[in-house]
Amino acid sequence: MPSLKLLTIMIPVYNGGKFIDSLLKQFENYISDLSKSDDFFARVEIIVFNNVSTDRTREVVEMYLGRIPNLNLVNHKDHVKTAEENVFRSYAYCKGTYTWVLGVDDFPVFDNFTKTLNLLESNRYDFLIFNLGTVNQNHRLVKTNIFSLENQTLEGNLADLSQLVGLWFVVAAMSNQILRTSLIRGYDLDALVKRTSAIYSHVVAYLEAFAGKTSALVGFPLVFYKVTYRDTAHWNRTAESLGVYNEYFWTEGLVRQIEYLEEKGLVPKSFFFNLLDRNEYFVFRPVFVVIHKVISQLSLMCERKCAPRNVISSESLQGYCVLLNLEIPI
Repeated sequence: MPSLKLLTIMIPVYNGGKFIDSLLKQFENYISDLSKSDDFFARVEIIVFNNVSTDRTREVVEMYLGRIPNLNLVNHKDHVKTAEENVFRSYAYCKGTYTWVLGVDDFPVFDNFTKTLNLLESNRYDFLIFNLGTVNQNHRLVKTNIFSLENQTLEGNLADLSQLVGLWFVVAAMSNQILRTSLIRGYDLDALVKRTSAIYSHVVAYLEAFAGKTSALVGFPLVFYKVTYRDTAHWNRTAESLGVYNEYFWTEGLVRQIEYLEEKGLVPKSFFFNLLDRNEYFVFRPVFVVIHKVISQLSLMCERKCAPRNVISSESLQGYCVLLNLEIPI
């Protein structure tokens, strides 16, 4: 598919009617203030990908179609269970040389938008990770920058950059990334999920698809990201819908993903133990999180009313032992 735009802003959504109105209103206000809006319309397309929502999402977006000239709506016919699946099937519709996946409840930093487009015009980079501002559930600003680069750009291999800024929190946050569309369009996410885990599968896919490509950290933020990882009820519902135990995504799922990357030669054996993750409060090591999550899941298994899906198999426990018995490089 030929690229007809510089940038596609992909907005995946499922039952996000209460957020999509606010987000599209921000874009409407932005284009109304542009002195050269024709240039914006020529370089950028905005596409909302509706994952068979059952609320007012479709009606709200249709209301903005005539008000934002470069806005389009794709109503997928089949519902998929995860945002990752919705995103990856939607790359086929993106006509931009680059794609920015924007969360429906996140907040674009429009003051940085012109220099972002100018950066893309250089056509130098394949994968860009922008600095990350965060807001809490009440939309209060928590942190303005997750890593210290000021306005500089740091180039490197995506796997190495991930170790610097965080695999789960920063790289997993799609809203602060812009990537070259042609390198990810057509990626077989279903095959990856069958071997590993649905949640955070996009992180593994990106590490594979962009291995050896030109990646960079960008010092200024592209978006203020709404933090949702403390919503344990949400993750429990997701685990139930996928038929896995509650802590699967941070235990067996992660183990399978790391093993996949190692088998492909995309990361060294020391990758997991050297990995640092950064959220808005502190820096932590995912290997310690896995240990904590395994203990939490074992405790859950001891409860009287433990659902059958929350019982860890002996095979899974053996997998943790293989990973966690490795010596940590000094």
